[in-house]
Amino acid sequence: MRRVPIGITRRQSFDATAKDTAAAVGNVGVEAVATVTMILWVEATCGTLILPYAEEHEATVGYRVAVDHTGPAFAGRPVDVSAEVIAIEGRKVTFRVVLEQDGREVMRGEHVRAVIDLRRFLDGRGEAAERPELPPVTFWFDVHSPWSYLASHRIGALARRHNAPVLWRPLHLPNLMERVDGMRPLEQSPARVAWYLKDLEDRIAEAGLPYAPHPAYPLRPSRA
Repeated sequence: MRRVPIGITRRQSFDATAKDTAAAVGNVGVEAVATVTMILWVEATCGTLILPYAEEHEATVGYRVAVDHTGPAFAGRPVDVSAEVIAIEGRKVTFRVVLEQDGREVMRGEHVRAVIDLRRFLDGRGEAAERPELPPVTFWFDVHSPWSYLASHRIGALARRHNAPVLWRPLHLPNLMERVDGMRPLEQSPARVAWYLKDLEDRIAEAGLPYAPHPAYPLRPSRA
């Protein structure tokens, strides 16, 4: 799994219905949202928070739940789940969680999820079948390119999917563009430049990666 930043958060809302109450699961007369239901919402929120950092064939599973049910929540109104990554130890990610309804706390505590290789996990034997190694994947990248930054976090999963090693090869993108007379995105019309920059920000955010371009971008990649 790619590095998960400490402190990232997610807030997700769940609609509580009569089927989610303790009465619906056998606790007769208790028409409040069941503890087990809210724990499922905790798992869903925490799992979704770190999903963008998973590599190919990786997933997370619940490892530990330690929560206090501090107040009742009722059907017919949403329950908001807030999760924050507070610690990482090996393949275990710990979250602080708080659940509220109408701004009132109903549960709080911690949840730990473990990163697994899904193929090994579902195989049940703890080890993946042997696969032949394919020829290497050559990854050409420019240290100055934000698109190379984005791709660099995906190339490993792509290579592992095909059981192939990666050869990292730097290039000088401006020189390449000059040689092939390639399009220079930042020299287009203002509308196209704005679209280009927004598309880049959206794709990096979708991948869950931090993005803080230099104020003087573009710089000279030859210095690297």
